[in-house]
Amino acid sequence: MAAARPAPSLVGSAAFLIGLFSFAGGCGDDSGLDAGGDTSTSTETETETETETGDGDGDGELLSAEPEIILHPNQPMVVDVIVELERAGQVELHHDEDLGVQVVSWPSENEGRRHHLRVRGLAPSSDHSFTLTATDLNDDSASVTRPLTLTTNHHQPGFRPSFEVEVSDAAALDPSYRLFDYTNAPLFDPSGIFVIDASGVTRWYYNSGSPEFAGPTAIWAGIEMLEDGSMLALRDAAVTVIDELGEQRLRFSAFDYDLPAFHHEAHMLGNGNILTLCNSFRDIDFSSLDIGLGLTHVAADLLIEIDPAGEIVWTWDAFDHLDPLRLRSAPGAGLTYVNTTGEEGYDWTHGNGMVHSAHDDLILLSMRHQNWIVAIDHGTGEVAWRLGDEGDFELLEGSWFYHQHSPQWQPDGSLLLYDNAIGNPNVPYPEVESRAVRYVLDYDAMTATQVWDSRHGAPVIVPVAGDADRTPAGNVLVLDSSMQPDPLNFDVGKNYSRLTEQRYEGDTTPIWSLTTKLGSFVYRATAIERLPGDVGQ
Repeated sequence: MAAARPAPSLVGSAAFLIGLFSFAGGCGDDSGLDAGGDTSTSTETETETETETGDGDGDGELLSAEPEIILHPNQPMVVDVIVELERAGQVELHHDEDLGVQVVSWPSENEGRRHHLRVRGLAPSSDHSFTLTATDLNDDSASVTRPLTLTTNHHQPGFRPSFEVEVSDAAALDPSYRLFDYTNAPLFDPSGIFVIDASGVTRWYYNSGSPEFAGPTAIWAGIEMLEDGSMLALRDAAVTVIDELGEQRLRFSAFDYDLPAFHHEAHMLGNGNILTLCNSFRDIDFSSLDIGLGLTHVAADLLIEIDPAGEIVWTWDAFDHLDPLRLRSAPGAGLTYVNTTGEEGYDWTHGNGMVHSAHDDLILLSMRHQNWIVAIDHGTGEVAWRLGDEGDFELLEGSWFYHQHSPQWQPDGSLLLYDNAIGNPNVPYPEVESRAVRYVLDYDAMTATQVWDSRHGAPVIVPVAGDADRTPAGNVLVLDSSMQPDPLNFDVGKNYSRLTEQRYEGDTTPIWSLTTKLGSFVYRATAIERLPGDVGQ
């Protein structure tokens, strides 16, 4: 690691906000984040074990001891219950009031006498009542039913017990969970990861504490739930994997490789490697463009692939494959990237999202400041095609995207993404209509056809971030990240986000919606079928 280093690739929140929002107006005061109550944390440093006593006739005949309750200091919403039986049996546990609480059982041990149950989705800082039933494996008439009570640990900073949601069509609603980050803007603290159910109740929340650095690297970015139930995400310039109990299982910091900050995206490949975004820097002479720029320090996208051992096994540098004289954003717009010596670089490409397709080994990279989705052959590093204005596809129907985010392949082969629509040379800022949009691509004819977009009601302008993802039931979850009461007078302290669930085709009237408080920011939102810790099929 270098002996001296600036704070990550975005130099402090002030510089970030000036660059990020300069096109939309000045910065306002922070209005704060509604944390849903007291945000003090538990001082426990080790797993806490306590035993609760319940009543029940015949306990001594089947239960060999009082159930053991295990609380977890980094995750108050998950509790383990250990039940010991005198002889082989089955154990069931049900919450008496909250049907959204889940109980899963590990395979029994000690010849069916020791049972480990994990309870997920509990409200923190609360008393909970359960009914415990134990049944003799060889005599189902010999059973014990008794109450069990426990008290969960205090909630973490930034926790909200629920969000207000609106449902217009319950029959079409996807019952899956919603996974998203939630951050105070513009202070970026507290910043946490939420999993809520369709009714808006928080079922899992994680906050590791205050960030190491001020600025946008404090946001939990690129969150992805892995098959083993853990969370892959970026924070503090590092790739991190966190399990359901809030324990860090992996952390690769960009600074350990003497690189600028990892940012925006982390994606687990099928081979177990992690793909993330970084920056490379070169001095480029723009004097031939007659735009008032000469030799300029420029930041480009650098893709990094890291294996489970922490070794960098593949890189891709936009400077080696694209023309740096193709400019589609004004100098000074966007993020203020800095190299390892602290020199600022003009944000030329601004990669902000990636997705990999295993069948053809293509990596799609969203380049916000090129207004392109670029397909990269993972094997050769060559650019297979560029989608967007002045790209390789002819648009047959609809309109192109500008300053886009979050490309996602769909099961039918179409491409879904979030179109911020700013940066379109033909549409002035006040007339912008941000949206999610889907295209069908014909690779033989090299044509693109818009087949759906999410626009409904009054137009919205979303200058920063945004997301669109298919839900497990087949709808689309759309995130408008950076909305404003008055988008023409941008005030960072009045930022808020909106999540809407819409049909994949046809009617765009929201089935479900959630709007966050003023002074908040959501970068990504996806729908998931499992709670953290639940292993995928």
